[in-house]
Amino acid sequence: MKQNFAYNHNFLVEIWREVIKSSDAKEVTRKTFRLSVIIPIILYIGKDNWTTPLKFKRMLNQAVLFGDNVLNCKYLFLGRTL
Repeated sequence: MKQNFAYNHNFLVEIWREVIKSSDAKEVTRKTFRLSVIIPIILYIGKDNWTTPLKFKRMLNQAVLFGDNVLNCKYLFLGRTL
């Protein structure tokens, strides 16, 4: 069964945007400023096995042509089949 799981990375950008917005302007412009690490997690409990790829790059057309220059996020999968 194919899950209706949309790989939506907007949440990453929104979290980082909020971090920047709530940080001191001088701090954000420093060379030492770094964004927080975000670990995307999928929690799945269902009757069917999870079949959707856990790597973002596998959802992109022709991503292999661009090698490491393409965003690739691997989700931490926590799930079980009932």
